[in-house]
Amino acid sequence: MSRRTLLPIVLTPIVIVLVGVATMATGNAEAQPGGTGGAPWPGTSICAEGTLAFADIDPAAIALAGSIQPCAGTDPATVVGARWAVARYHTQGAFLYEVGARSFDSATAPTTFEVRVAIAGLEGAVWGPLQAACLITAPKVRLACVEITTEWNGGLHIAPIPVNDPRVIRVATVIRDPGPDPECGACV
Repeated sequence: MSRRTLLPIVLTPIVIVLVGVATMATGNAEAQPGGTGGAPWPGTSICAEGTLAFADIDPAAIALAGSIQPCAGTDPATVVGARWAVARYHTQGAFLYEVGARSFDSATAPTTFEVRVAIAGLEGAVWGPLQAACLITAPKVRLACVEITTEWNGGLHIAPIPVNDPRVIRVATVIRDPGPDPECGACV
């Protein structure tokens, strides 16, 4: 076989692989909007300190508890417009519902909270398996994170991870509304 005949045969798989990678990158960019297509952050971002830890589990969700407070010396007028939330980090992106962005209870004292994070449902079908959750004050500002890993036996492993862990290094997309709950059409 001559070099001229061999070259197209060798290059064809490389071109196909590169086209496939470009297509996957485009798909991932859409699945992980990182701010494009999502709502803007619903408040101002301020310096804050916080904690996040496992609290309880039921068949549908994990309860996480923690506290957050503005950094010492933060202008109380700025705290009024600031928001924080717990974002969910999946394999295909990170998000939070806009209704989940909360206000600080005080400009100086800690705000304690408990949130539920769904472990299965439509979010997993769109965003991929849940990997972690983080306490955030802006789409790129993580204060505390926990990994959420499904073990071989179906059990869950929930433990603190650094805020720069590769599973949480992405921009959290703000989703305007989670939509109606089909199981609770008349709930208030």
